[in-house]
Amino acid sequence: YVANAAAQQLRRNTRNSVAVVTAGTSNNAYYLDLMRGIQRTVDRSGRRVIMADVAAEGAYNRSAEDAAIRNLIQIRAAGVISTLTLSKANLKLLHEWEIPVVFVDSKPPAGSPCPGIFTDNIGAAKAVGRHLAGHGYTSWLLLIYPPVWSSRYDRELGIRQAAEDAGASLTVIESPNNSADARRTLEDYYASTNPQIPRAIIAGNNPLALGAMQFLKGRNLNVPAEVAIVAFDEFDWAPMIDPALTVVNEGSEEIGVIATNVLSRIIDQQTASDAKGESTRPQYRNEDNHEVTADLVVRRSCGCVEAPESA
Repeated sequence: YVANAAAQQLRRNTRNSVAVVTAGTSNNAYYLDLMRGIQRTVDRSGRRVIMADVAAEGAYNRSAEDAAIRNLIQIRAAGVISTLTLSKANLKLLHEWEIPVVFVDSKPPAGSPCPGIFTDNIGAAKAVGRHLAGHGYTSWLLLIYPPVWSSRYDRELGIRQAAEDAGASLTVIESPNNSADARRTLEDYYASTNPQIPRAIIAGNNPLALGAMQFLKGRNLNVPAEVAIVAFDEFDWAPMIDPALTVVNEGSEEIGVIATNVLSRIIDQQTASDAKGESTRPQYRNEDNHEVTADLVVRRSCGCVEAPESA
C-alpha cells in the first residue's frame, strides 16, 4: 500500500510540498549546494521538497515548464522556488491558485510582486573583468547561456562594462546550457570564422566551463599559459582540476536557505489566515528581496599562482 499524498492533502486542505523548479539539474553543480540549503531548511518545517526540471538536457523546454506548473497545481504545492524566470502565463496561473513563488538566481518578471533572492551578478562580473585586466589580458570571450535564465543579462553587462574599462576586446557567444553544446558551439564558431583564439575565456557557469575546457584540450591549448579560464559558480571539485579553476562563488547554499525562509514565512502566514477565515492570497513584502554578494575564488586557471596551503 502506498498512500496517495496528493489526495490526502486535498482532503485535509493542507499543502505540505515545496516545489523547486530548476533547469538542467543534472549538469550544473550550482544546484547541488542550492538544494542542500533548501532541503536543510524545509526539513525543519515538516514539509517535503519536490523538484521539477524543465531543461533536463540543458536546453530550456517551454512545454516542460507548462506541464510542470500544471502538475504542481494539481498536487497543491504549498509554494514554488524557481531558478528561472517563469512565463507570464504560468506565473498568472500560480497567482490565481494562491501559490506563492520565490525566484532564485533569476529576477522576477517586470511588474511581478514575487520576491527574488539573487546574486550581485554585475558586481561579480566586474570583479572577474578587473582580475583579467590585472593579468594584462586584452582579448576576452564570454561563453554564456540563453536569456531564459535572467542572470545572463547582468553577467554579460558586467563583463561588457569591465572590458570597456580595461580597453579589452570582447566576444560574446551564446550556447545551450550544457557542456556538450558549449564545446560544439565554440568548435563551430572557430571553424566558420577562424578568428584568433582569445587570451581569456569567461564561462557563464560550470557546464559551459567544462565545454570550454574540452574545446581547448581538443586544440592542445594550454590553460592558463595560452588561454586563461574563469567561470561562474563554485563546485566541490573545482580545486581538483588541473589547473585548479578560478571561479565566482555565489554561495548558492546560503541563497537556498534565504529563499526557503522567505517562502516558509509566506506559507505560514497563509495557513494562519486560512484558520481565521481570511484571504489566503500570498502576502509579499519588500524585505523579502535579497541580493547576495559573490566572492572571486582565485586559483591557477586564470594565470595566478596559488598560495601554498597552510600546514
